[in-house]
Amino acid sequence: MTEENKVSECGTDERPILSLYNPNVSANLSLLFTPIFSAILHAKNWKALGKAEHAKSSYEWAIGYVLVWIAYVGGGSVLPEIAKIPGAAVYWGMLLVWYFTSGKAHINYVKEHFGSSYPRRSLLVPSLIAFIVIAAIVIVTISLSKGQYGYY
Repeated sequence: MTEENKVSECGTDERPILSLYNPNVSANLSLLFTPIFSAILHAKNWKALGKAEHAKSSYEWAIGYVLVWIAYVGGGSVLPEIAKIPGAAVYWGMLLVWYFTSGKAHINYVKEHFGSSYPRRSLLVPSLIAFIVIAAIVIVTISLSKGQYGYY
């Protein structure tokens, strides 16, 4: 069975019966919720499309991004040189590398195979989860840093 036949079997006229997260919108939301959010949603799309290797790669991007941030934040206390690198540079660097090596490929795949008329999954629940996780991280970070800077 060829690649083209596998895609066509998902629905008629190469339209999937399954619903997907809009890859373009989820990539844009990476600006607000980090590429971790978008990489996970793209992985879920790849999995729904039966592309296990692509899904694995997207999950690896999400894990890699988390590891980079842990190394950046934790490494600053061990190696002061790391703390001199602006956080925005790390964020934008990772975002751009992810987008041009993984995110854009997924956007193009969905566009080429399904166009713009396919059932879309709502981004409301994933966005709310991302918001809650980021808010919790910010609250914990502020709480921990208050003791360091004498704010109580």
